[in-house]
Amino acid sequence: MIEKFYLKIIVFNCFNYFLQMLTVTKLKNNKGSIPYSVPIKVRVCAIGTRQKYQTDSGEKKDYAIVGLGDTTDVIKGVVYDSSKLSTGTLQENSSVILMNYIFKNETEPAIVITKNTKVMKTAQVNVPNSLVERAVAIANPPPAATMALKNVKTSPIKTLVSVKGRIISVSFIKMQ
Repeated sequence: MIEKFYLKIIVFNCFNYFLQMLTVTKLKNNKGSIPYSVPIKVRVCAIGTRQKYQTDSGEKKDYAIVGLGDTTDVIKGVVYDSSKLSTGTLQENSSVILMNYIFKNETEPAIVITKNTKVMKTAQVNVPNSLVERAVAIANPPPAATMALKNVKTSPIKTLVSVKGRIISVSFIKMQ
């Protein structure tokens, strides 16, 4: 009798835990840049190309931008643990539950996926086509607008631009 009672409590707690699952819209309304243990169920709508970076200690690593979405909205995801991409845990058009991720809401909302993030495959999440298109644009942004060299100084701050012009001279600067 006591065993059944404890089993019911465990099942009830697990059920309540997954009822607390966040949506992308609810997550975007939060303020901080902290790890979240409350799970979020999303679909990986698109995966961008891997980019390389170097840590302060000189170690070379890579990351990828992914477009994540659910029935309510889309969000940018930054995957720093490349093993989650190479093992197939995060595949395009697969649905996953994320736990222990980091939510950043500084310039644009983003979910950061690190080696501590738990990624579990789950049943398919239905994402409307309009949101899938937005998620694809997040993972694979369109190329920057091409500008003449004289117009670059007047472009808005922190925008990507491509410069079109002719190289007149090349000079080398000696670093000390």
